[in-house]
Amino acid sequence: MVSGNPYQAPTSPSKSSRPAAPRTLTDTLFSFEGRIPRRVYWGYALATAAICYAILIPVFLIFGQESTISLIIALILYVPMIWISLALQVKRWHDRDKSGWWVLIGLIPIVGPIWAFIEVGCLRGTVGKNSYGADPT
Repeated sequence: MVSGNPYQAPTSPSKSSRPAAPRTLTDTLFSFEGRIPRRVYWGYALATAAICYAILIPVFLIFGQESTISLIIALILYVPMIWISLALQVKRWHDRDKSGWWVLIGLIPIVGPIWAFIEVGCLRGTVGKNSYGADPT
């Protein structure tokens, strides 16, 4: 970039000024960076929950809810489910131009989960680019 000041440092386009690249499945589910719109959030959240329960219900029916095998399989499934849930929520908070730490508001009894549901699940993200990247919609 040529400017009137020969002593000015060269500049390059910032990360947030580039158009949003299509997200991969692993990037969407496991990364805590960037933004996702509501439809992506709801789609992935419902799909991962459905897959988890489609595995757990037959396991519980076959082995019983309190068997060691059922508990181990449930633990193996719940750990990635928690990670995926946090990653999706953080990206939705980013879409609202808020820090991912806002996920913790869900820990406040009664009011927190309602607030998080409205902000993350119902409200549109910031129009245009914000601190966390380009508008994904």
